[in-house]
Amino acid sequence: MFRRFFDELKRRRVIRVGGVYAVTSWVIFQVAVNLFPALHLPEWTVTLVAALLMLGFPVVLILAWVLEPPSSDAELILTPRAKAARSDMTWQDWLIVLAAFGIVGGSIWQFAYLGRAALPIAAAPGGTTLPASSPSIAVMPFVNMSGDATKDYFSDGISEELLNDLANSPDLHVAARTSSFSFKGRNVAIDEIARRLHVRTILEGSVREEGRHIRITAQLINAADGFHIWSRTYDRDLVDILAVQTELAGAITQALTRQLLGSKVVSGRPRTIDPAVYRKFLLAKSLFDKRTEADNERALAMFREVTAAQPDFADAWASLGHAYVIKFDRQNDFYGVSSFNPEDYEAAQRALDKALALDPKNLHALSASVTLSINRQDWRAASAFVGQMNSINPHNAVVLNARALYLSNLGFFQRAVQTFEKAARLDPLSFDIWINQSISYIYVNNYDLAIRAAETALKLAPQHPAALISLCSAYGYKNRVDEVAKLQEAIIKLPGGDQFVGCKFQLARLTGRLDDARKMADSINPLFAAVDHLLLGDFDRAMDFLERDFRENEYSLYSYSCLPILRDTVVKTPRWKLLAGQPRFRAWQAEHDRVARLFAANLDIK
Repeated sequence: MFRRFFDELKRRRVIRVGGVYAVTSWVIFQVAVNLFPALHLPEWTVTLVAALLMLGFPVVLILAWVLEPPSSDAELILTPRAKAARSDMTWQDWLIVLAAFGIVGGSIWQFAYLGRAALPIAAAPGGTTLPASSPSIAVMPFVNMSGDATKDYFSDGISEELLNDLANSPDLHVAARTSSFSFKGRNVAIDEIARRLHVRTILEGSVREEGRHIRITAQLINAADGFHIWSRTYDRDLVDILAVQTELAGAITQALTRQLLGSKVVSGRPRTIDPAVYRKFLLAKSLFDKRTEADNERALAMFREVTAAQPDFADAWASLGHAYVIKFDRQNDFYGVSSFNPEDYEAAQRALDKALALDPKNLHALSASVTLSINRQDWRAASAFVGQMNSINPHNAVVLNARALYLSNLGFFQRAVQTFEKAARLDPLSFDIWINQSISYIYVNNYDLAIRAAETALKLAPQHPAALISLCSAYGYKNRVDEVAKLQEAIIKLPGGDQFVGCKFQLARLTGRLDDARKMADSINPLFAAVDHLLLGDFDRAMDFLERDFRENEYSLYSYSCLPILRDTVVKTPRWKLLAGQPRFRAWQAEHDRVARLFAANLDIK
């Protein structure tokens, strides 16, 4: 029965017609996929073509069967050999069938491999898993086509602002600025950039600025095959630059997620802006990113001028507040920026309040507010800001960084480690993230991973003192004298290397020069001095420094009660218990316990 039916399919040329239709449909679909985006046709038009081609397939097969007449009486009396000759498939038939199978196989491979450009990588280092529904993208620094190298800050700034817009979408996994911009000026293949940044698509483009006119060209590239998914050119007046950024971010998000976000004006973003004011804003941001005291002061002055000229610009207020926070945040001591002034607290608070009033979902302002709240030791406010950021986009590198630093200061070091691992997924070429991760691993006594993280940081910034010191600390805790000695030799050769005491202390401790080690411990940051004295067994001296930290309002002090080295030693002493009974300490403990209960109930920070 089946044999007769199959012979009839061949006789009526149904198989040949189906094969020809499959090959033709595939060609038509490939033309639509590659041509329609270049013509700026809506994305649904490609879907429509695919649907029509699929619906047409059974129709064509039915027509091929119906239009070919059934076997005649003359055919019924043919000899078996003649019948076989009539029903045998010709070489043209076999060629068409093989082509059809090739098309099907190629389509499956294209969907499973190339199509993954719109999907994130399944698993990140440290066990991080990215949601299967979210595409991934890296925004490269746009090329400055203005013919003036001093205007790089403008094209870089446009790229960064666009990156920030995209990063606000929870449907996108966006590689962070630090990692994306590390490829500026380097001739690296698109697929290699995508591999290193853990993304499937790359956005590149150019900016040409001429007076009040600007041309932005952008191309969204599938990293797997190098083909353009989407491209567009914008020729606008510079006063409309913010609207262009919003429109561009919306178009890219739609192309990747198949969701129409619209081109409405972003909250807290003026519809138009004076070109001179916007140039000053981007220049101030480029100075701010250098993280030096002099550049931060220049950035502060410019941000104040921008907010005065454009008071409805939330990003400018957020940047102003953040620049103030940098001045007094103790975590920036390494940059030589810390210069406490009570007036800076109030100025930072006013600027961030203004930014959030204009745009309650401004991640830049929320992140700076977390740091400001921690400095104020307003732990409940810090928790609220972290929870708000997480509800906006839990996959954003800015959100993960703020969350990790908050968790560290609240004493949840293991959770901080896991969060830094997720941040490293989105910002794998960020020196700061790997250093913070290395320090967090030391806090949880995972010295091997601390070494790996510090070595990764060194690859990103060879001979950087912070990475060398973190690496030396990890080796010191493992009592690896030879490695500590080699690192100390490297550190002493750096400019000002004799001022870095940490590795020198570890070497003195491990070689039995305890008196020298005590003198070194007395000369460093009081918070680190307390831990160093604990390593030497000097509990009373350690408490002297911890009490000094408390008097100086050091906010990191509280979380040290959760470190194993303190929890099993000084935390049990009467002097520590007296310290823990102070109102400020009790307020921290209350928030720590509240968040611990949330975690125990599988709830998130709020």
